[in-house]
Amino acid sequence: MSQQKFVVIGIDTSEIAIDKAREKAARANVTCPFAALNILKGVVEGSPFGFTFDRGCFHTLDSASERKTFAEQVNRHLAENGLWLSLIGNADEKRLGPGPPQRSAVDIISAGEPYFEILSLASNHFEAHLPAPPRAWVCLIRKRRAG
Repeated sequence: MSQQKFVVIGIDTSEIAIDKAREKAARANVTCPFAALNILKGVVEGSPFGFTFDRGCFHTLDSASERKTFAEQVNRHLAENGLWLSLIGNADEKRLGPGPPQRSAVDIISAGEPYFEILSLASNHFEAHLPAPPRAWVCLIRKRRAG
């Protein structure tokens, strides 16, 4: 997104992932800040944001309460009418091999209500160099207006 002139802040709980992201950004000749923090408890400097992208966090949360806390935190960091795009492992796939954790549409909807309006929830596939890429939910939701 930085290559497309968006102002980006990269967040991950893993210092190793942050280091790899910094290396990737340097190779792409883009500059953006990165922070290692637990989004369930931390505050991201610079908020509110107009857009949040998640690939690989929401679906790792095993409990409904953690997913709801994640949605609350995303909501807290978004500006009014802010958008959240998430790629989530899809539980509709009966997978024999490895892949991302899988969540149902109900898991996604339950966590997002009442904070977000679901604009789109579509089944697709993760981009992967595999003969059969894992299925994914592509979820685009908008922060509900307060009140």
